[in-house]
Amino acid sequence: MSAKNLDKHNRWRNKTVAFRVSPEENEQIGHAIAEKVNMSIGPCAVMLPLKGVSMIDAEGQPFYGPEEDAALFSDAVKEYLAPVYAVLYWQDAVSGAAPGAQPSLEDGLPVLRQ
Repeated sequence: MSAKNLDKHNRWRNKTVAFRVSPEENEQIGHAIAEKVNMSIGPCAVMLPLKGVSMIDAEGQPFYGPEEDAALFSDAVKEYLAPVYAVLYWQDAVSGAAPGAQPSLEDGLPVLRQ
């Protein structure tokens, strides 16, 4: 086990605590992502996973929240991201993909801006 599984008393933790982020909090996260990308000085693209950011927020899982995901992916990042940067959507969840699968630009579907 890694050191992050130790508590402040150097004991192994045997429980994982998880929570679902609200749409408002996801909007703040999306804004922060866009701000960081907007500061880049070279070509840049943002790739967002359409089916969740973890296995437990994928469809059918306990933390599935399409409204919360939309606040992050559809609304905040696209709203705040400078139009010179591409937004690509990956057709899977970040951690729910097949073992060894990694997103690539070929997996992304460009979102055209008007």
